[in-house]
Amino acid sequence: MSEEPIKKLDEKTARQIQEKLADGSLIIVPITASREIHVQRSEYKGKPVLDIRTFVKSPTFTGYTPKGINIPLNNGQELLETLQKILQGAK
Repeated sequence: MSEEPIKKLDEKTARQIQEKLADGSLIIVPITASREIHVQRSEYKGKPVLDIRTFVKSPTFTGYTPKGINIPLNNGQELLETLQKILQGAK
């Protein structure tokens, strides 16, 4: 049984995500019924980072996988702009 991917975010939802990140909240982006992307502000070696992790829910394991990245927070805007360009090209 394959899982259907969740549809792309609309602009309103994207703005809400930006606002939540600004106040340090955990953002959960559903990918499938059993897989999510978790995004939050964090610290790594004392420096602020954007932490992006894969979270899975299954009968044998629920939690973070080794897949994920930390991006220096000062590169967050550049990442967002790059993702927007990629998504606009995918329409």
